[in-house]
Amino acid sequence: MLGMRRSRGAGGRRRAAWAVASVLSTGAVAGWAADDGGPAVLADQQVTATRMPRAILETPAAVSVITGDELRARGANSLRTALNGIAGVEISPGGEAGPAGAVPAFWGLREFDAFLLVVDGVPWGGAFNPALTSLDLHNVERIEVMRGAAPVMYGATSFVGVIRVIHYAAGQAERRVHGAFGGVAGNPGNVAVSASEVLGPLGGWRQSLAADVARKRYADAAAGLERGHLAYRTAGELLGGHSGVDVDLQLLRQSPQSPYPRAGNGLDPSVDTDANFNPSDARLDEDRLQVVLRHDRDTAWGRWRSVASLSHRSDDIVRGFVAEGCEGGVDPADSGDNACGFVQDRTLSNVYLDSHLETELGSRAALIWGADALLGVGEQESAIFTYTVDPRRGGDAPSSGSRPVVKQTELEDERQFYGLYGQLEWQPRPSVSVFAGLRLNATEEQRDGEEETAAGEEVPAGDHRRQTRLSGAVGAAWTVWRGGPDSVALYADVRDTYKPAALDFGPDAEAQILEPETARSYEAGIKTRALGGRLSLDANLFYMNMDNLVVPQIVDGTPGLGNAGTLFFKGGEIEARYRLGAVTRLYAAYARHDLRFGDYERLFDGEPTQLRGNFQELAPRHVASVGAWHAPDTGLQWAANAAYTGTRYLNKRNTSKADAYTVFDAMLGYRFHGWGVSLVGTNLGDARDPVSESELGDGQYYRMPARSVEVDLSFDL
Repeated sequence: MLGMRRSRGAGGRRRAAWAVASVLSTGAVAGWAADDGGPAVLADQQVTATRMPRAILETPAAVSVITGDELRARGANSLRTALNGIAGVEISPGGEAGPAGAVPAFWGLREFDAFLLVVDGVPWGGAFNPALTSLDLHNVERIEVMRGAAPVMYGATSFVGVIRVIHYAAGQAERRVHGAFGGVAGNPGNVAVSASEVLGPLGGWRQSLAADVARKRYADAAAGLERGHLAYRTAGELLGGHSGVDVDLQLLRQSPQSPYPRAGNGLDPSVDTDANFNPSDARLDEDRLQVVLRHDRDTAWGRWRSVASLSHRSDDIVRGFVAEGCEGGVDPADSGDNACGFVQDRTLSNVYLDSHLETELGSRAALIWGADALLGVGEQESAIFTYTVDPRRGGDAPSSGSRPVVKQTELEDERQFYGLYGQLEWQPRPSVSVFAGLRLNATEEQRDGEEETAAGEEVPAGDHRRQTRLSGAVGAAWTVWRGGPDSVALYADVRDTYKPAALDFGPDAEAQILEPETARSYEAGIKTRALGGRLSLDANLFYMNMDNLVVPQIVDGTPGLGNAGTLFFKGGEIEARYRLGAVTRLYAAYARHDLRFGDYERLFDGEPTQLRGNFQELAPRHVASVGAWHAPDTGLQWAANAAYTGTRYLNKRNTSKADAYTVFDAMLGYRFHGWGVSLVGTNLGDARDPVSESELGDGQYYRMPARSVEVDLSFDL
């Protein structure tokens, strides 16, 4: 039977208790609470790049907005379908985080941590990786997507993009009940129910509640998920300002899928498409609680806004992979096995603090200046075992409890990211906006690991890194022509970005802290509004060089992470939207990406190989989408989308090439007074192409989920 030692938890618990105390004490002094999302934001404005609402045309960045009404009109029920039509943005469903996860790609880069996820103003995932498995797309007011880095405003920064999800504020809600039923052919077990409502005031404080439960099944009969989620928001007047509290609770139970192996220069044709090689008791169970407190008030220096967030997540994991070598150097073949598995207990605790002032400097300038902190403690305890499974079909693996432990590992990582930042907006002329921002980053990380073999040998290891570095951005937008609702604007920006390296919390005890990732990007574009404001057409060109990109690679014969030298990005994107009448919209997008390695040498089969000039794996050169939707208040409703992904290499040596593919999604429904019914289909062409790479299974890839069809019912409250 598997056994787990618990000897290192005390330090993490002490730090978590300190973090909680710091939040509570700060709240007691300052009177934290929720700002209900800040000032009102119009459809043609954004807050992602500037914190304050600013017109998209006057913002020197590529920003797209999708309203909650559009999401519901299109029947979008996942991050992939929600972001259809955004130029150059691809969302790969599933991945290493399980069926509820996703791997976004911006500017062609498909990495689990290369983008920033912000939910209601808080970096979602804290000091670690974006918490996509807990992202809620119900009761959404709008989603903003910015391509490119965000080096000034957030301590958890990104290199290639920001996804900002904004839910309805306290006292507001979609006020609707949804029910969905259906699934994949042969396994139609999908059931989902969600509801959101405005509650009665409590002592003058506004309240709202959103809840959802879901069960989802896949073509792989062993895979699935069950999810329960509750979000409560309240807001009111307190301590001379506007205040409130958000509480978000999720319980998630996942049965993971398996990645698909590569053989030679392509995917292995002898392996079943939906083979599952996990142990029979495989699971990715997650409990997550987050509390967000905000407060804003007017001062002599301007509007003062503060936010404090505390999150705690606990994971119970059992999974395995067909592999030649396990984490920690264990060889399954030594025991006659062909697969590696592990049992893991993992906890992640994060604190986010931000306080800033929005100061008007006369009628033509404004300054946002403040400080923030991201504090994170992550711990894992793992027991590694080997087992035998059918390498072609899977499904016959033993349970984890029936296998002897060959190695136990522990890892604790403590991160502290602090920042002082300021961003100036200046309008020297009404048609010109200049933005300049600077951040002083002070980061510190302590990592301690330990391995214990079956023979009882203990091997401790540790690492520590402290760094102080500037990052920043400067850009300008120029409205060169305006005629009523129509206009043409040009923009350009330069961004310098810094980010501590990612940590995947696999079952190993690798204590080495990788080199921080850095990048400098250049972007220029044009934004147009024409035909009486009905047509929007935005295009941009970009170039970025990135150092120390964190990529999956073989470390000492086992899967791990490493720095990849230099990666050069260049490309262009174009996005168009057209309003055809009052209730019909058309959209199209295209992007061309070119991602190539600079000086980067790797060992393959013991031989050093220079990868200079090779394409980054899984980065397609061509990405396009086209779609339309029609959503009157009553009557026939429909939506359709086609998303094309071009050819891409599966490996860094560029010897294995995957074919292009297209994914089709559609919705057909009818809306009555107060209720509606629709049929929603995703991946109707049943494309099962490889979409993301496994971090733990060497040379293995997750496929696009199979075709799914659901009946969706909705009732207004």
